[in-house]
Amino acid sequence: MEDYERAHAAALQALKLNTGNGNNYVNLSYSDQWIDQLNRAKATAQDSRAHELDSPWLPLVLYNVDFLAHDAAAIEQQVAGATGKPGVEDQMLFLESETAACNGEFTKSGELTRRAADSAQRVSEKETAAEYLGHASVREALMGNMDSAKQDAKAAMMFANSNSGS
Repeated sequence: MEDYERAHAAALQALKLNTGNGNNYVNLSYSDQWIDQLNRAKATAQDSRAHELDSPWLPLVLYNVDFLAHDAAAIEQQVAGATGKPGVEDQMLFLESETAACNGEFTKSGELTRRAADSAQRVSEKETAAEYLGHASVREALMGNMDSAKQDAKAAMMFANSNSGS
């Protein structure tokens, strides 16, 4: 917990030094979340938007906060806010896939993971796509779906290897 408290203090200091940077608000929101201050995390994000310092990363932070607060309607708002944003959409789809897996919706989770990988690939984030598929492979293996696990692992390796030469 001590490291999270130090991270929070550093995020507060960074925001004090530069209130005009939306990412400082994102960092503070994340650190609020880490120290279990969900309401403060949400208020920090809202403060950022009130100062017209909206960051593309805010929906990701707020998704986590809303997930922890069990607020399905707010989660959907965050998903909508990230849809179509290059470099953010894939991360949101992956968060959604994790939520689906947490809820026992493994087919939906796999579909969302593949969509996340496709979204990452569209913005030339091949390593990120490989990471998503590698994660899906482990999840499928843990579920006993060895054919799907192998398929996802091969796809992950393909993406990872295609990036090694570029």
